[in-house]
Amino acid sequence: FLIGLAMVAFQQGIFFSVGASALYEYEHPDPEVPVWKLLLVKIIMYWSLAMLSFGLVIFLLQALWGILLKAPLMQLLALGAVFCLAAISFCLLAASCFQTEMQFVRAAIMYPVPAFIFSGYTWPAEAMGPAMQFIAQFFPLTWLSNTVRELFLTGISAHYMQSLTVLLFFVLVCLPLANVLFSYGRKRALSDK
Repeated sequence: FLIGLAMVAFQQGIFFSVGASALYEYEHPDPEVPVWKLLLVKIIMYWSLAMLSFGLVIFLLQALWGILLKAPLMQLLALGAVFCLAAISFCLLAASCFQTEMQFVRAAIMYPVPAFIFSGYTWPAEAMGPAMQFIAQFFPLTWLSNTVRELFLTGISAHYMQSLTVLLFFVLVCLPLANVLFSYGRKRALSDK
């Protein structure tokens, strides 16, 4: 259970920081900086910080709570790296749909509990109804939490490659959409100023 809670808290930390940073650009737009450059810098910075946090979570799970990692560390770090990129992309897309930071924060507060429940971590996805299983596919946490648990506890996950593939798909879909919506939102913010 601790692994799942740690992953939810980790994801929420990514959401709040990335969302606040993205929406800051709406409130303080700089027409000199191209949108693609702005997003690239944010992605690199927040991905680096998220990986540092992911490493800290792994360390705490092992050192503080005594949950030993049975899988190769590089396998877990690869999953974490792709998840961080997917979560950042997902968050940039979500944040681009709001006009102010407060609107985003209100929505982001409602996200962690459904994400945790739908991820199948506390209640197996196979026991959920078809509609709930379908909805679960749209939460990045679904593709991280169970795989991380399996890597920690058994050393192998039958869903490892599928999780990596789906998380990469999140990046390939969410990032271009976020770029389009963010560009539109920033133009609107510039015209309002």
